Amino acid sequence: MTILRDVGKKIQTILGSVADDLGKASGFIKRTRKLTGSRFIRMLVFGWMHKPESTLEELVQSGILNNVEISAQGLDKRFTPESAHFARAVLEQAVAEAVKAPNAVPIELLNRFSIVPFI
Repeated sequence: MTILRDVGKKIQTILGSVADDLGKASGFIKRTRKLTGSRFIRMLVFGWMHKPESTLEELVQSGILNNVEISAQGLDKRFTPESAHFARAVLEQAVAEAVKAPNAVPIELLNRFSIVPFI
């Protein structure tokens, strides 16, 4: 249970304050508004986790669950080189945390699953 608790805390941090910092550092977030780095990345991650082939409208619905009010057209305009660099930076941070995890999940546990999704 400690492993799951630690993983949950790390995911919350990465999809929270770390994503906010990376959003600004990447140039994706130029000024603080309702759409923050963390809200944007959670909208995409949770939307695509629920349905990998989500449309813009479905991603917008995922955003509503994360207190993001944006139109499908507005979301479409956010898919820029800066947002790609931002998403990559969040992914790199998540992978770096997973690699250095002192209580990493034993490979035998992962072998029980046919697919292990990565965030």
